[in-house]
Amino acid sequence: MSSVSIDADAAGIATITINRPHKRNACDLQTWSELAEAFVEAAVSKHVRAVILTGGGGHFCAGNDISATAAMSADPDFMAQRAATVERCFRNLRALRVPAIAAIQGACVGGGCTLASYCDFRVADTTARIGITVASQSLGYPTAHLVRLISTIGLAAARRWIYGAGLFDAQSAARDGFIDCVTQSAAMDEALRMAQPMLDKAPLSIAVSRAQFDAIANQELAMSLDEIDMLMNKAGASKDREEAIVAFLEKRKPRFSGY
Repeated sequence: MSSVSIDADAAGIATITINRPHKRNACDLQTWSELAEAFVEAAVSKHVRAVILTGGGGHFCAGNDISATAAMSADPDFMAQRAATVERCFRNLRALRVPAIAAIQGACVGGGCTLASYCDFRVADTTARIGITVASQSLGYPTAHLVRLISTIGLAAARRWIYGAGLFDAQSAARDGFIDCVTQSAAMDEALRMAQPMLDKAPLSIAVSRAQFDAIANQELAMSLDEIDMLMNKAGASKDREEAIVAFLEKRKPRFSGY
């Protein structure tokens, strides 16, 4: 049975939902793999203009399924496969070239918090509890993820989050800069509203910007310049660029196709 679903609406919003409510959407190997594939499916679609990542059953994602991992921790082949699958999941999330919004409720902990950090925006309702608890588990937080966290909330707050291993409510996480919007209504509803202004903008332009922001956030700008230049040239030579010029001259709103 699949533990991840992806649904795209007519407006071009793809909603990726983790469905393991009995585990507060903690991810086992299958779930990490299905998430990785869902990000690819959204990335290759010509119709998707934004992605919303969320969880079913009242929680976003409680991170790794510790019980599933512990049962196989003595198997080096399994652990290597798991590590490679988790890495692929985050790599595929980073490779999205459309805006990604995390709609957070309930637990957003550990790997779940990391998933949210790789999204462009994070919306949380008042039930959200957010944090990274490696210091309570005698684990290290992967350096690449720590770089991303520091880029999001700053060095001082990141130290406080990591050393204290606490869980923060949505308002506290917003004060630290992790949450962009705290909503009294459903996080999913607010995420859908947030996505609306982005849907009719030039997809190739947004692809350039997301590649730039991602590279800067991960301190990889120098190694990403070739890809960014390629995307920028593609946008500048596109039919959408021609459409933007014609629409400007005709004093109307442009109609972008992504080509």
